[in-house]
Amino acid sequence: MKRFFLLFFLLSLQPLYPASIALYVTVIEAKAFLSITVFESDGSSVEGAIIYVEESGRGRVGTGTTNSKGRAVIPVSPGSYDLRIEAVGFAPSSIKWFLVRPGENTLTFTINPLTEKREVITYPSPARDRVTFLYWLTQPGAVTIRVYNIALEPIAIIEEEKPGGWQKTVWDISRVAQGVCLYKIEVKSKTGEKKSFPTKKLAIVK
Repeated sequence: MKRFFLLFFLLSLQPLYPASIALYVTVIEAKAFLSITVFESDGSSVEGAIIYVEESGRGRVGTGTTNSKGRAVIPVSPGSYDLRIEAVGFAPSSIKWFLVRPGENTLTFTINPLTEKREVITYPSPARDRVTFLYWLTQPGAVTIRVYNIALEPIAIIEEEKPGGWQKTVWDISRVAQGVCLYKIEVKSKTGEKKSFPTKKLAIVK
């Protein structure tokens, strides 16, 4: 409403200051921004999701990262854009040719996790040079990943401090022999609570 009265006032002055007023009105009309909220399929907001705004022929023209409420605000010029969203633990999502008009443009994304929160997955599968472990933590804690060969002989122990939410750990396997491994992930929170994920298999090829 305030914008409407401001435009009306400026237009009323246009006979006195035609060039400067016309330019200012054009700048106001050209101002636009995307207000994007990201949720996961269960309705909870996604913090830390990265939103890419891309235009054909110009490439990426803007980015934003969602806050604790799953919201990001990205200033852009009016026009048509491709929107892409990426977040750790979720399948990428996108919209083609989204029309951005002057002013606020609101949009809601719903993205789907790559696995259930009680499960762990690895990718790529099979792995060759490095492998990524993807898992969910209810709270911050010390993560320990133990990897064994089929004879249950230890191959590697990976230890990291992680915050809560979807997390990933990358393991360099360039010097690990080809074969099938077993891995187990254990978490100890700062309050002393312990959690273990089920033991799973991992295939390594060379």
